[in-house]
Amino acid sequence: MIGKLGKDRRVDDPRNLKVGAYINRARMRDPLPISCSWSVGVDAWGMFLNDELKCCLIAAAGHAIQTWSAHAGAPMRLSNDDVQEAYRAISGYDGTEETDVGSTMNQLLKRWRTYGIGGVEILAWVEVDPRDHFQVAATIDLCGGVLCGFQLPRSIERETIWRETWDRPGSLGGHAIWIPDRSFFTRDGPSWQRKRQLTLEFFDRYCDECYGLVSELWLGRDLVAPNGLRLDQLLRDVKRVTS
Repeated sequence: MIGKLGKDRRVDDPRNLKVGAYINRARMRDPLPISCSWSVGVDAWGMFLNDELKCCLIAAAGHAIQTWSAHAGAPMRLSNDDVQEAYRAISGYDGTEETDVGSTMNQLLKRWRTYGIGGVEILAWVEVDPRDHFQVAATIDLCGGVLCGFQLPRSIERETIWRETWDRPGSLGGHAIWIPDRSFFTRDGPSWQRKRQLTLEFFDRYCDECYGLVSELWLGRDLVAPNGLRLDQLLRDVKRVTS
């Protein structure tokens, strides 16, 4: 099933912090594991109205919240009211078809950090280079997943695993996907209630933006990731660029 697409094209923000400043591969004591799966505790992925509205960014946020809360042992799920409230705030949607126009990733991230979504806030986000496989893999391991924007090709309408790369980026439309799992060959995440596998070649061609998110729901109040990396400096930098 292909639902609604609603991610506008990437908007560059020079204030975005880059994950490369906080993950130094040369100083990591251990190599990254071949695979990582943070979604194992999620029983069923929510649609979050993305079959009716162009709210894929809110749906992706909902999937992040599902992942983090399941890992914490207290599963949470956005309600339809939560989805509509957040979508109205970032897009101007007023219940009419004419205002169901989608939104940008920046609009989502700023709203999420300032006001929260469904009672869950993020403290910060960092921009990840989607072409740098190490950055993407390390951020998935650190943050419980990555929030990705795609310019999807029409070829996915015929695919179970998204692998074809011959079609033009954006020929189907812009879409947001939460990616909590990875293997040596794929990046995996939910979209329209189904877990999708994306080959690395597909990801490289069609992903146009990627972010790691910092949330107490994932890290806990001490802000230490499961691999032990502290994020104090990142949060100090966030305060500096947003003050």
